Amino acid sequence: MILGIWVHPWDLIDNGIENILEELEKHGFNHVSLAVRYVEERQAFPGQSLIYRNARRKTYLSYRDSIFWFPSSEYYRDIPENIRPKKPSWLDRDIVKEFRERIASYNLKPVYWLPTLRWDKIAGEHPEYCVRDIYGNIAGYKAQFLCPLNPNVRKLVLNVVEELSCRYEAYEIELDYIRYPEPVTHSPSLFIKLLQTPCFCDNCRKYYESIGINVDKVKKDIVDIANTLLTSEDITGNTCNINDPECSTNLLLHSLYELINRIEVSKWLKARTEIITGLVEEIRDKTRQYGVKLSADLVPPSHSWFVGQDYEKLSQILDIIKIMLYTEPFHRSHKLIPYELSIAISKGVKEPVAGISIWPPSTPNTIKRDILLAKPLTKSFYAYSYGWAPIANIKAFIESSKTG
Repeated sequence: MILGIWVHPWDLIDNGIENILEELEKHGFNHVSLAVRYVEERQAFPGQSLIYRNARRKTYLSYRDSIFWFPSSEYYRDIPENIRPKKPSWLDRDIVKEFRERIASYNLKPVYWLPTLRWDKIAGEHPEYCVRDIYGNIAGYKAQFLCPLNPNVRKLVLNVVEELSCRYEAYEIELDYIRYPEPVTHSPSLFIKLLQTPCFCDNCRKYYESIGINVDKVKKDIVDIANTLLTSEDITGNTCNINDPECSTNLLLHSLYELINRIEVSKWLKARTEIITGLVEEIRDKTRQYGVKLSADLVPPSHSWFVGQDYEKLSQILDIIKIMLYTEPFHRSHKLIPYELSIAISKGVKEPVAGISIWPPSTPNTIKRDILLAKPLTKSFYAYSYGWAPIANIKAFIESSKTG
């Protein structure tokens, strides 16, 4: 039974490491995931993201692409200077080292939470490493990812994993953003979103062509499908209303039919999942050398294929799979929780960990409801996140996770 919580480094810095670890142990958590580097987050997204559990501040703008350990240059000599991890000038403490040393005094398992392919700063400053959409564009905020086929990107990820495993004696490394970015559009039509789905950079084109995929045909087919759907959607005011459930269902069925008939697109989608799986396998080989557990934060399995995550294959590689089942902050139905967990189990995940949203607008009642729905399928839960949640929400998470 895993009861874990995600923690941001600034909470440790502002509140004191011992204070937080003592509190979490007292509440009954047994795993703590510390972000060893973090992506760019902005105030008021997602949800009402005030910092409730911080002694110094209640609002924030996270440091862009900051890392929270003191990297050793010996691990990064084989990659270009412009993507080597560098300690930010403002950081005067090795938070990861302190966390690892002090958590040994508590009944808590230390987890290094590592955003893997989303590197906003590198993507913004060095486009040669980025994923690109069907038109060759680099995605904007919250979608600036590095291409998993870029050889220097792969070296960067593997070298970071090695340093954390070796120098920082990792117990578990948790891969976040081990995928392609989700499209930024909120259109309900699946294949309009495909227009923004990567990756079509030079490295990817060469790889796809080497395995017999006609990239130009893939791009043409995707544009054709999207254009067909656009004529069906409610953009003129007198066509199919995409907010109507039956209409949306018909659009989805039509787009899926089109996909089935576009063999080159199907081959391309499968190849994307194999690329992500291959990278995870390389990371697994690295962590195995040091006896380190490997976990990953995955999107729900019903649409994981869209971002390149194959549950069946990943369940054979990873020690732990954590499924992001956030409801209230993203206005998602709680009824999807048992559905998604059932799919994961059917694909080989033996004990899925349910990632539960505990930040407002989540309330104690919605948290208890989400956990109750998941209970028949799993006994392991993770809470996002310590700093963002009022104390009442944290208590509701623990109480409902432990009962029943």
